[in-house]
Amino acid sequence: MTSEFPSIYYAEPFYELITATIRTRLLRSTIDLKLPELFEQQDSIEKWTLIKTLKLDNIRGEKWLALLVNEQFLQQHEHVKKTFYSPGLLALQFWGELAACKYLLTMWDHVLQENVVDTLQGAPVKYDYNWPPRDPGLLQQLETSMSATSAEPIQAIEEIINFNPVRNMLDVGGGQGTVALYFAKKHPALNATIYNLPGAEALITEQIANGGLSERVSFMPGNFKSAKTFAGKYDLILFCRVLWDWSASTASKLLKMAYDALEPGGRVVICEGFKDHSPEFSLAWEYRYLFWDEFEAGCFKQSAEYRDILTSHGFDNISLVKSKSSCFAVLTAEKNEHLTRRSWFYPSTKTKSIP
Repeated sequence: MTSEFPSIYYAEPFYELITATIRTRLLRSTIDLKLPELFEQQDSIEKWTLIKTLKLDNIRGEKWLALLVNEQFLQQHEHVKKTFYSPGLLALQFWGELAACKYLLTMWDHVLQENVVDTLQGAPVKYDYNWPPRDPGLLQQLETSMSATSAEPIQAIEEIINFNPVRNMLDVGGGQGTVALYFAKKHPALNATIYNLPGAEALITEQIANGGLSERVSFMPGNFKSAKTFAGKYDLILFCRVLWDWSASTASKLLKMAYDALEPGGRVVICEGFKDHSPEFSLAWEYRYLFWDEFEAGCFKQSAEYRDILTSHGFDNISLVKSKSSCFAVLTAEKNEHLTRRSWFYPSTKTKSIP
């Protein structure tokens, strides 16, 4: 007998696509109902007290709480014939960084409100973004966002790279200097140059002064999209969350500029998410770039693509290490001109050559 429903009706891959959106909406509902704030006041809340406090419909509220337990936003336990709830594993992860969670949800809400078909056919988008930013306010917003989300890439770099032998570092696209200033503070022998758009100068110089690092950290204005060289010579050039915004051709141009600006034996360090290591992360951001015309096609890359680019420019000793705590990985390559290689990695770090 022929089924009246198509085979996709019960296809697991279809539901894998749908459930990602459902979990996001469940998370959003906990934020909008201020559930994290309730659990800041008490560790455990009785079911009907929770439903009454949030002004939920009894039946729908019970279903919602059951879903939150099922997806580990809450954990359920019984006491004296009553049901109580406390934060689950996912709640501890997301609610623990509540400000960042709210920011990310709002940002992705904006992305998901865009009409894909209309956009593909040339309609204007609701939430446009331009690079370089159009005015000082948008620039400030961009740099503040980059600074606020810098903890994980900093941790990834710190896990893997030994800065003790580094004397001169160039941080390309370094935001308002959060990453460079962090490592300069930790390593008194390190001199850092922050390369960013000219409009970011006031933000960066203020951060440098506030950190008391004016003698060792400086600002270099420039637009790497139009520039052909990086001024100066360095033994480490860092691209932290930069190359993943641009196509392979632009990345190739920037890595050639880095090779030319490195001292013999110096290293380029790329910290970002790679398609072969963080496919979900890469897909989400690649989708976002559909709506921002200034960014190019095919921004996120396989680590092997970088190997090909780096070797084409003369780099060798290429290695990749995945962060233990996030979606970031750190890829390094050496400008080796037959000099003794320095100890770039901590002894406990296991590096992996890219096949």
